[in-house]
Amino acid sequence: MRSYRGGPPRSTKGSADGRGVLPDDERAADAGYDFAQYALGKLLESQDQMGEAVSWYGKAAAQGNSCAAYRLGKLYLTGQGVKQDWEQAWAYFYESAEQGNEYADFFPEHFD
Repeated sequence: MRSYRGGPPRSTKGSADGRGVLPDDERAADAGYDFAQYALGKLLESQDQMGEAVSWYGKAAAQGNSCAAYRLGKLYLTGQGVKQDWEQAWAYFYESAEQGNEYADFFPEHFD
């Protein structure tokens, strides 16, 4: 798993694209850095670009990013940007909790 916790590298070169994404941020996400993928998902979600956001969250969650798994759980629980699927939501919450995400622990009755 590729990860960096200090946030995506920033460059003074280049400018944000029409989505507000800096070139270095997208390159880091494309290179497989789970935190960059999660951060890009958050940015795109804030802009209601849910299809792209879900895709980036999925890539980060597949690498063990507990925050991305939690976000996917919330989206599937509410049906925001995806078809509502409670079974899928609980699976993502469980995955996130197993990775130590304390917020996912609010759903313990589903983890028996």
